Amino acid sequence: SMTRKEMLMQFGVLVGFVVLCMGGGGIMGAITANDFGDSSPWYLSLKKPCFNPPSAVFGPVWSILYLLMAIAAFVVWRSTCFRKQPAPLIMFFVQLLLNF
Repeated sequence: SMTRKEMLMQFGVLVGFVVLCMGGGGIMGAITANDFGDSSPWYLSLKKPCFNPPSAVFGPVWSILYLLMAIAAFVVWRSTCFRKQPAPLIMFFVQLLLNF
């Protein structure tokens, strides 16, 4: 059984992963919205396939993806402990940076 301190630490780590993933994605989305967003000249000039989803879908889908990535990182952190096995989380952070 976990102590209250351990539970609070784990909750803090989960919140940290959520803030990192959601915050980073949100910041990058805000930075690139004018140049690459759905109302930008570049995006409007693209030839899109008939199955292209409506623009309103992208925000919720990306939010769900980033939330799931944060949960996955938390699960990996809990099972590997960064100090004992850093490789899985290092790979996660590298892909997160590339994704942003």
